[in-house]
Amino acid sequence: MGDQAQKLGAQLRFHSSLPNRLNELAILMTARFWTAQYEWSAHRKNALAAGLSPAVIDVSGPAKSPRPCSRMKK
Repeated sequence: MGDQAQKLGAQLRFHSSLPNRLNELAILMTARFWTAQYEWSAHRKNALAAGLSPAVIDVSGPAKSPRPCSRMKK
């Protein structure tokens, strides 16, 4: 079963009809959705190499909690 899952993953990643740039964007967005920080970090370099801009990559990155406004009541 594990071998078949590996083959499916390889097929989707390396033989996709999508351009590599969009494939890496899809991986980053999926990693972000599932909060898979390791996966996102591992594919950041691949996305840069595929031609995604650092700005697009950073937007797809891990969410940051906003700082509270100093005017907000506690």
